[in-house]
Amino acid sequence: MKSRIRGTLAVCAALLGLLAPTAAAADPFPEPSELSKSAGQKFRLKVVGTGKYVTLSGTDQGAREGALRARAGAPAAGKAGLPYVFTLHTSRAASAHDYGETISLRSAQNGLFVTAERDHPDPDTGMLRARTDGPVGGWERFTLKARPNGAYALKSAATGTYLSARDSQDGLLRAMVPEADVKGWETFVLEPVAGPGSLVRAPAATPRTLDVMSWNVCANNGAREADGTERCSFYQDTPALFTERFMSHIGTVRPDAVLLQEFCEKYARPLENALEAGGGPKWDVRFAPIEYRAEVDQALGDLTVQKPCVQDSAGGDRGAYGVAIAVPEENTFYEAHRLTSPAAIDVEQRTALCATVPSWSVHACTTHFSPGSGTADTAIRTAQAAELRTEIEAAAGQGYRTIFGGDLNATPGQPGAVSFYDAGHRECDQSASTPTGTTDASTAKIDYVFGPADGVWSACAVKPSAHSDHHSVRGKVTLP
Repeated sequence: MKSRIRGTLAVCAALLGLLAPTAAAADPFPEPSELSKSAGQKFRLKVVGTGKYVTLSGTDQGAREGALRARAGAPAAGKAGLPYVFTLHTSRAASAHDYGETISLRSAQNGLFVTAERDHPDPDTGMLRARTDGPVGGWERFTLKARPNGAYALKSAATGTYLSARDSQDGLLRAMVPEADVKGWETFVLEPVAGPGSLVRAPAATPRTLDVMSWNVCANNGAREADGTERCSFYQDTPALFTERFMSHIGTVRPDAVLLQEFCEKYARPLENALEAGGGPKWDVRFAPIEYRAEVDQALGDLTVQKPCVQDSAGGDRGAYGVAIAVPEENTFYEAHRLTSPAAIDVEQRTALCATVPSWSVHACTTHFSPGSGTADTAIRTAQAAELRTEIEAAAGQGYRTIFGGDLNATPGQPGAVSFYDAGHRECDQSASTPTGTTDASTAKIDYVFGPADGVWSACAVKPSAHSDHHSVRGKVTLP
């Protein structure tokens, strides 16, 4: 059986409640901090046969604690609706494809993966519960089967049967139905949950100088050099160790904004806390996943699922893999933008993550473009650059000064980077239109920080680190 760390904590909390009966009752499902920081796409599951939504039960206890039930007609908005919200993930399985062949469901309410309880006796055989921290195993894997009207049936890898809401016990979900019997009770619509809304007009801009840094921290690359040394020693760092090493790298003077790539989701909150340590200004560290296309037996849309970071050296789950951005806490708008990426199922689907700082009248974006050297790869990066420019231009049209960058996987004269210079954006490491400096272990410049055309950069520098195969890029930009 899988471990249930949060269940143990709940028991401890209950015992404490017996000792202190006057204390206020704790929220049985506090929002997990890592998911509250993620801009990844979230979904609700609606049963086609009944129109009801799947929810994480807050009343089931014991062997049914964390049970999923289909019983909500209209989920509430905001935090009250979190029990009805899930994220989709994929993990490496023994199959032809590394990722995308199976999916897993993760509750946005308690942060735990959904399991099919294969070994429970009737009437709970195959019961679904959100109870596993990760990493994902066979009990948490499902295969998507496309159905008419954009819906899906989900086949459990643990039971070999399909997820069903036909159970008479108040909508209890069980993986219990053979394929021949799949009907409306076994068919689900994945409804995307809307993002934070539209970008509003920026306040009037005032002159300001900002310290901006970008770094591909290589937190999920376990490759080794020829001499056997780890290329990226952030690989499999616990959140605490990563944060300690990261803060040592940036030094005693905090940047004003940080753009991050190859980052792990569960690093976001600890990094935010570390940046705030010592009584300084409050920060907001946001994350967006890099995804894979989900494999289904029939093309009915473009469903993507989040890729996990490998577990840390202590066996802990580090959440999804992607990019992140750190800006002041006043940020109220953040949004992930999916970028054109190769169509193959087993190739990463890239993203850009943007956030705003109203008092600066600044819109900041981080991204990581696709790698490769062929004609098709070049065309992909060209498209990705054009899509990021569209986002930047839209923000500029709302009065924001734009700061953006990341690992573009292109040298300054190659498609994927050159168009930003051609459009007039000023780059941190730019002198007389000739960028200099190397930013990765192969002595190429592929990492950038750009500002607006009227921005003036100073003190730009790259800083090597033994913990990543990329150097950080950092400079000060004066905005008129």
